[in-house]
Amino acid sequence: MPAIRAAVGSLMPRVDAEALIASGDLDPGRCQIVWNVRDRAVIHPVSQMQVPSLEAVKSVRRIGTYKGAQSRIAMYPVIREGKATMLELESQLERFHALKLSLDPRVSDLLAQPFLMLWRHPRGSVLHVPDLAARRGQEWTVYAVKPDERSSEERVRLMFDFAAEALRCARVGFEVRGSLSKQQRVNLDRLARYRVYDAGLEALVEVAALRRPRTMGGFYGVIRGHLGFGQTLDLPSVGCPSLVGLDAALYALAHGHVGTPDLDQPIRLATPLLWAADQER
Repeated sequence: MPAIRAAVGSLMPRVDAEALIASGDLDPGRCQIVWNVRDRAVIHPVSQMQVPSLEAVKSVRRIGTYKGAQSRIAMYPVIREGKATMLELESQLERFHALKLSLDPRVSDLLAQPFLMLWRHPRGSVLHVPDLAARRGQEWTVYAVKPDERSSEERVRLMFDFAAEALRCARVGFEVRGSLSKQQRVNLDRLARYRVYDAGLEALVEVAALRRPRTMGGFYGVIRGHLGFGQTLDLPSVGCPSLVGLDAALYALAHGHVGTPDLDQPIRLATPLLWAADQER
């Protein structure tokens, strides 16, 4: 992206940048935020951070095109107003965390590689690019996604703490998201099957919303009563007509209509559900 590269200029060697940060000689508050707005660099001080129109914002870098990139691309559909747009992510771990964030009914917007954090210095530029950014209401939080063994490295923690301090100037939160349990990955992979908009399942979610059942089994029971068939079984095979009620419950989870408090447990009929409409009150 020529405009972004031109805005950044020459980079300071990583070892030198880490030493400068560790010494305290680089002020985190002197950070500039660089957005990619239709392939044009939009820059402002972190203390005056403003989010451009999301329809115009693009990822600040192309996945796999920077030094050290592992070129592991994962695609993730973000659903807005019934339409799916694809985020390019650097790893499957990022994809899982993007999906997990979208399950939070308070999250209205989700960006990948959202902006570049830039510190200028006579010896070169220092950079940090957050992996994800999510908006809840009017508040934004940015996320660094790293496996636990990587995020525990001293140099990585140093950069994360530095970025977090800079973002506090803009009253933007910063969180590190790490490794996920095998069960969470299984659950999130199951829910990922339901990310594409489906008018039929959406209509069934609206039916269930009138009763707001508190468990997966209760959700299934409401839909079974509405459609008038089937006996209660465990988790569905996607597309099985007699289990469409559980398909609808999983769809509701995947689209943030409902949430569940513990994804480290298998999703079963007894799994509790929290309705987004109740949390908004």
